Amino acid sequence: MIIAFTAVDFAVIQLVGANVLKRTEGEKLALLRAQSDKFDSAAQSEDTYNMYISAREFADNYNCRVIFADSDRRIRVDTYSALTGSELDVPIKIGGFASDTFRADKYPAYSYSDSEYIFMCVYTNEYLSVVCIYSADDAMNDVYKVCVRLLYITLSVMACAIVLGLLITRKFTRPVNELGEAIATLSQGDFSVRVREDGNDEFTDLAHAFNEMTGRMETLDRSRNQFVSNASHELKTPLATIKILVESLLYSETYDEGMSKEFLGDVDKEIDRLNAVVVDLLTLVGMDSGETKLNVAEMSLSSLVREEVKRLSPLARERGIELELNLRDEVTVSGDATKLSQVFYNLIDNAIKYTPRGEGVKVEVLRMNKNAVVRVKDNGIGIPESDLKHIFDRFYRVDKARSRETGGTGLGLSIVKQIILAHGGTINVTSKVDNGSVFTVQLPLHSKPAGTGA
Repeated sequence: MIIAFTAVDFAVIQLVGANVLKRTEGEKLALLRAQSDKFDSAAQSEDTYNMYISAREFADNYNCRVIFADSDRRIRVDTYSALTGSELDVPIKIGGFASDTFRADKYPAYSYSDSEYIFMCVYTNEYLSVVCIYSADDAMNDVYKVCVRLLYITLSVMACAIVLGLLITRKFTRPVNELGEAIATLSQGDFSVRVREDGNDEFTDLAHAFNEMTGRMETLDRSRNQFVSNASHELKTPLATIKILVESLLYSETYDEGMSKEFLGDVDKEIDRLNAVVVDLLTLVGMDSGETKLNVAEMSLSSLVREEVKRLSPLARERGIELELNLRDEVTVSGDATKLSQVFYNLIDNAIKYTPRGEGVKVEVLRMNKNAVVRVKDNGIGIPESDLKHIFDRFYRVDKARSRETGGTGLGLSIVKQIILAHGGTINVTSKVDNGSVFTVQLPLHSKPAGTGA
């Protein structure tokens, strides 16, 4: 800004100075021409006094210096009384004069200027000349005034620009600095950091995006910690049970074959339980990392659900539960038959486990718009409203004691959701306590799941 203003000021001063000098020169020359008759009369009389009176009158009226000189450059009159009798030192040849002789008919007027003076000559006859010399100080004073005003204006504008620039800079740098500090805090592992969202500009959008990102990271970190804690607990419980049973056998003073078989049977159950947790964990880790690939093919979802219902019918009869299938539409989807079988086996199995004896479980398959829909409805214990939003969380159990009795790992519904999402579908649940639950799965018809790599 300083360089730009300096360049502009310099150009303006040069332009104004040139225009002021040119205007002043033009005005004086016009005045001299207007007074040429009076000067001509004084010069022809060769009366030095008349010359001086005429020159003095003109000089006083127009604030300038007047000099009368003859053709030999000898100064006859000088209103400053400084050069009378001396030779006029003016570059007469500049401007195209062929000789030192002034010809009034050919050269009626001539002007010359330098850094100190402006000379204007009006020729009155062949031998005599009238030369007006006035100092450029007055013109320079005008230029000086313009320069001072321009300097004040420049300083004022620059001061305002600096203040405004600082305000604008602060407006832009403050959110950037805050974001930089927040990123530094985030890099230390503190996912609770947030930045202010005030205004309606790009920085506000950036702050909003950053806060959303840190919110998701905080949720993910909390979920990860909870997952590690739950996984450790799930693995620790069967390991502790196995250790107790093995130590009981190891340090028993007497050998009881019946008790040994019973303990070994319990160990076998705990190992199966431990193995189920590990398998489910590996399944989730594989799906999260994208290492698990879906073998996608066009398949009949109606037939797949029918097979799972048939497979679980003996379990339902054993528990005194009526398992009903309603195939309202024949639907075909693109998906991994093995993974989808795991989904519907898990949903129907859970419905049977949590439904009291004498009640029923209903499985329904239908087409809705461009989706295949499978509903699994039970008349079981239901899910409290406060637990619905966590029902698909890993290791989450509504009734921990009852869930452990059923042998679940707490990972089944999490796996179900991951499989459905991998197929480009959705799953949701509605439930009321003591009034059963409804799990609804929607899958796109004849669609290849995105990102499966199949």
